[in-house]
Amino acid sequence: MKKFKRLLALAMAVILSVPTIITTGMGTVPVKAAGDTVELTVSSESAKYAGYETHKMYAGGNYAYCIQPSKKTPKSGTFEKHYDVENYMAYAGDTSAAENLRHIAYYCWGAPGFDAKYFPATWYDGSAMNDDRYIALSHIILADAATYEGSEAMHGCNSSFKNWAYQNVLGFNTKGDLINEEAPRFKLTWQPVPSSFKIYVLDTGSTQKIMGYEYNPTGFLTLTKQSANASLTSGNSCYSLAGATYGVYSDAGCSTQVTTLTTDASGNAGTVSLNEGTYYYKELTAPSGYALDSTVGSINVTASQTSTVSVTDTPVNDPVRISINKIDSATGEAAQGGASLEGAEFTVKYYAGFYDAGNLPANATRTWVIKTKKITSGDKTAYIARLADDYKASGDDFYKLGNTAVLPLGTLSIEETKAPEGYKLDGAYLQVSGSSTKITGKYVTQITQNGNLASLKGGNEFSVADKIKRGDFKLTKIDTDNQNRMGDIPFRVTNKATGESHIIKTDENGYYSSESSWNAHSKNTNGGGAYDGLWFSTGDGKAAVDDSLGAMPYGDYTLEELSCDNNRGKILYKGEFSIRRDKVTVDIGTIENHSEPTPVITTQASDAKTQYQIIKPSADTDIVDKVTITDTMAGREYTITGTLMDKDTGEAVMVNGNPVTASQTFTSDGTKKVLDMHFNFDSSALGGKTVVVCEKLTYGDYVAATEEDMENKDQTIYFP
Repeated sequence: MKKFKRLLALAMAVILSVPTIITTGMGTVPVKAAGDTVELTVSSESAKYAGYETHKMYAGGNYAYCIQPSKKTPKSGTFEKHYDVENYMAYAGDTSAAENLRHIAYYCWGAPGFDAKYFPATWYDGSAMNDDRYIALSHIILADAATYEGSEAMHGCNSSFKNWAYQNVLGFNTKGDLINEEAPRFKLTWQPVPSSFKIYVLDTGSTQKIMGYEYNPTGFLTLTKQSANASLTSGNSCYSLAGATYGVYSDAGCSTQVTTLTTDASGNAGTVSLNEGTYYYKELTAPSGYALDSTVGSINVTASQTSTVSVTDTPVNDPVRISINKIDSATGEAAQGGASLEGAEFTVKYYAGFYDAGNLPANATRTWVIKTKKITSGDKTAYIARLADDYKASGDDFYKLGNTAVLPLGTLSIEETKAPEGYKLDGAYLQVSGSSTKITGKYVTQITQNGNLASLKGGNEFSVADKIKRGDFKLTKIDTDNQNRMGDIPFRVTNKATGESHIIKTDENGYYSSESSWNAHSKNTNGGGAYDGLWFSTGDGKAAVDDSLGAMPYGDYTLEELSCDNNRGKILYKGEFSIRRDKVTVDIGTIENHSEPTPVITTQASDAKTQYQIIKPSADTDIVDKVTITDTMAGREYTITGTLMDKDTGEAVMVNGNPVTASQTFTSDGTKKVLDMHFNFDSSALGGKTVVVCEKLTYGDYVAATEEDMENKDQTIYFP
């Protein structure tokens, strides 16, 4: 009777949920051919619960459950899958019970639909839930669904647990009455389940029957492609949607390809079957006339449904597009120094009709001024001007087909009308790509018909070369103290834009000029001597030395005096200058060397602990010499080194064969510096000796100041 009550309650749940079952694709489980086997792995681990336990087991890599708790656990082995689950229910042939079991199984622990929200929030004793407890409850629910016997499902459990489980897990009492519609045993029977989720039974003989599952949801994927500008490509044999190939991948990094989609002339690809999930796609081969789209897209494939990728490809640039590549006439490509090839302006005029340079009308039909922009591709950089809105500085509207600027048949003239920063128009020339002919002034060409396309005579790619402005500089070096000229003084000159740097020197009269008329640029170029030539290139030597030009390209430079014997003790010069005009020499003028201040050292030595100058010999003597240093050069690194000297012998005090010294290094900020110099040593052998602390201040290998007066009482220490 109690089984009948359960069947009736569950049948009503199924009837009420019929619309949901239909829309989610649940249905009869097909019987598969005999001989389909699976490896059952029974773990030594078990989930213990309320006085009983269930062994953890796996079938085909998925978690599996026994549905006969009272029987002995089977051993691992290979068993036949029985998909006719209805024949293993409490009532043989009960397809409704088998379907209920499938629904419940989908939401149990280890299955694809597991969700803790369907299970009690806490264990029967009020403690927290965990994986083993979800396994135990899943085991009980499945066993009950297969046997309709709560006592069988909870075999071996204590009474307290059973009472709790009937109410909160099974939802039926011992008489078979429904007492809790929210219990997972009842509620899960009418939750939606994908049709691709299948269950099967393993008949292990005299031991427990085992329930396993398979889940391989599949859907379908197709692709359709269109032109991004049908008005440009429709009826144009240059463009075809056929032959585009797309790779379909299982990962966002597109490293694992699962299939390929290829379009036909209509832009449609065939349909492929894929497991349910998220896929990523990108174009591998663009169709004729279109640019490759490297964008990675994603799409979800749902079981039993067809997902469609809709893409567009951009037609490649119109064949009559003009491209002007701006270059440096000396380097053949990159700008020199601080100059730039960006911002050059070209005036392009269109005439409706066929003309040549000799009979151009006074007024053009349309006029555009376009400017160069910096374009980077990988490690390559170019400065390009095109007939496109992004490059237009001023002028009329472009002729357009869609969003692409095009040129009707007619005549075109091109002329550079504004040189970029650091360059001059004088001497500029234009070359058609592939031609060695250099055209100065205005270039005139025609747009003529060529089959179904229009093209510029001679081609539509040009290079326009400009000459950079180059200048020179000069200076005179003198000593401020005596106004004498200072010869053989080195300076480092650096181009701030490129980092290119060279050494120059003043001659015996303290004079230097980079002008080729003074020292030819080609004479021992950049040798660094007073009579060597100077030449700045692009930092990579691409601008060849030319004695007819200035030594330095347009840009900003630093000039830094370097230390040498002739300017020792002098404040070194550091400044900047700029080359802005062609063939003009920048006169830096007279650079005077002021003498550096002479540092002054004052000292006071004593015992570090007592501050007395009489110290009892000991193994751990600590003499502190308070050193005050003034008149140092700000920014310069100094080292102060102290040595203990024997007053009687004038020699350094030796302990264990080594002199007793102390040293500190500091960078001056131009203000007074006070340092404590500590001399830690064993003075046990110095009884009856008088020692003097001597200090020396240096920078580099130069001695800036000393305090080595052996009669200086402030520096004298007595050892009685």
